[in-house]
Amino acid sequence: MNNRKFFNPNYGVFCCNHVFKQKREVLVVIRDDDWQFLCGEDDDDECHLICVEHLLARDPSLNTMAELNNQTGAMRIHMNADWEYFELEPCRG
Repeated sequence: MNNRKFFNPNYGVFCCNHVFKQKREVLVVIRDDDWQFLCGEDDDDECHLICVEHLLARDPSLNTMAELNNQTGAMRIHMNADWEYFELEPCRG
């Protein structure tokens, strides 16, 4: 029996402006209260809410991120690299 998780294609996620405009690939995925699919650069604060199916159509390997637990993330150095997983720091304040 396969218990692998997959994203609902219509599920809403946030992505940075570079990923939204297809200028850069997704290199960082964060799961906190929301999902964020980012290029990893800090040079633009604009984000967009989109259906995850648009990102999966460009990079089907992103479906593996559905396995992330809350308050965790993953990053890679380029699109074909292995993902490195991390835990998010708790918010203070």
